[in-house]
Amino acid sequence: MSDTLRIVLGYVIFFGYMFLEILVGEALQKKFDLDKEMTRKVEHMFTGVCWIIGYFFLGWSIHLFIVNAISVVLLGIITFGGLMKSIEREDTARSYGVFYFGLSTLIVVAILVFVEDSLFPYYGIAYYCLVLADGLAPIFAKAFTKHNISLINGKTLAGTVSVFAITALIALAFSLIFSLHLSVLLILSLASVVAMAELFGAKGTDNLTIVFVAFGYLVLAHYGYLDTGTQAVILVAPLFTILSILAGALTPSAQTVSYLVLLAFAIFGGYPLALLALTLFIVAAIVGKITNKRFEKRTGVPHKSARRVVQILANGALTVVLAALWFFLKAKWLLLLAFVVLIEEFADSMSSDVGRLAENPPVDILRFKRVSPGTSGGVSLLGTMSSLISTFLAGLFVLLFFKDPILYVTASGVAFLGTLIDSVLGSSLQGLFHCPVCGEITEKKVHCDTPATCIKGFAAVDNSLVNFLSGLLTAGIVAAIVLGTGIL
Repeated sequence: MSDTLRIVLGYVIFFGYMFLEILVGEALQKKFDLDKEMTRKVEHMFTGVCWIIGYFFLGWSIHLFIVNAISVVLLGIITFGGLMKSIEREDTARSYGVFYFGLSTLIVVAILVFVEDSLFPYYGIAYYCLVLADGLAPIFAKAFTKHNISLINGKTLAGTVSVFAITALIALAFSLIFSLHLSVLLILSLASVVAMAELFGAKGTDNLTIVFVAFGYLVLAHYGYLDTGTQAVILVAPLFTILSILAGALTPSAQTVSYLVLLAFAIFGGYPLALLALTLFIVAAIVGKITNKRFEKRTGVPHKSARRVVQILANGALTVVLAALWFFLKAKWLLLLAFVVLIEEFADSMSSDVGRLAENPPVDILRFKRVSPGTSGGVSLLGTMSSLISTFLAGLFVLLFFKDPILYVTASGVAFLGTLIDSVLGSSLQGLFHCPVCGEITEKKVHCDTPATCIKGFAAVDNSLVNFLSGLLTAGIVAAIVLGTGIL
């Protein structure tokens, strides 16, 4: 068969199959009034044949890009024109998922055709992660309805586990067929990332994120940016994520952001930073759960509410920036700064959680007056000691990875100082409000559904900003010591 004939057949078969699938799906939907979700997912899975047609007839030539570009235009017309009832979701007026499907594959194909065609098998893995793993997830979820556990965004534990398992099988199959020699750890960590992309993806948008996440992860591994330690941390990270979801420790949006932050730690900072972060997150979550229950039992005051996105960013954004700078500049002191900021934030959390259990109310660090437990700027002997112990225990990671006792003592000591700085900033800058309805003194700007009056500090400064500023000052102190003395 000549190349010209093969390409012509590729165009004919590709679009012929595409239209046949659409027509059959619409006909079955109208005639048998099938379940829309199942019909949509079955059509979703059958599009997997398009990749096979493209591979055998068009390869990774410019023609593969052209058929995908035409497909995106056609899918756009179908989607925005509301021409396919079988692919519409029952829970929304109009679904754009099928358009996102075409768009994500077009972008990846463009990279293959115009930048690097050796990555073609990775595109296949990403494509089938979307087609099969995402397509089968709701089917498995329905099959285990009686014994399933709801997570977030309408997603379930059974669906998430099925995405993990199917992704691993897809990657293994492609590794064997195309002799990619993907390690077991890489395959499983890829499955972990894809499962989280499906879990956190908003309705329809996972047709974008799954392809980009799977392809991007494999490309990073291909070019040596993901060592085995990083892959191992990424593999186990979803366990923490799922446990925190079930514990209600974070809001749904904060769950997504916290996982992305941890992923950024792993990619930019490597497994040392990711392992430190994951360990501290788990310990903080366990301690927080225990102290919350004891505090509520003793005082009758409800435990802390779920943490919000702004709180996650206040504690994680600076570390991500430092890790990214380390990734690109390879200046080791930047990685040390990222370590210290994480340790300071962890110790501050321990001080707050454990300190609430002190027999006597805390004392304002600047005014030396008794304040309510949990009030910013309040310190207690129990909280201060827990902070001190936490910094030197968590600081062992500095000793482990930097192998320098002087750096260990310096990092731990400055991290502890950072917790004191946090208290000083909380006492001097953070806004404290008086509720005109109930008379309570609170850190909330709105209380009893009524704007509260700022009686101390600055109304614009809240606990999240104080946490960010204390982390920034802590990092600055460490940078000054390290660069000034040359100890690293």
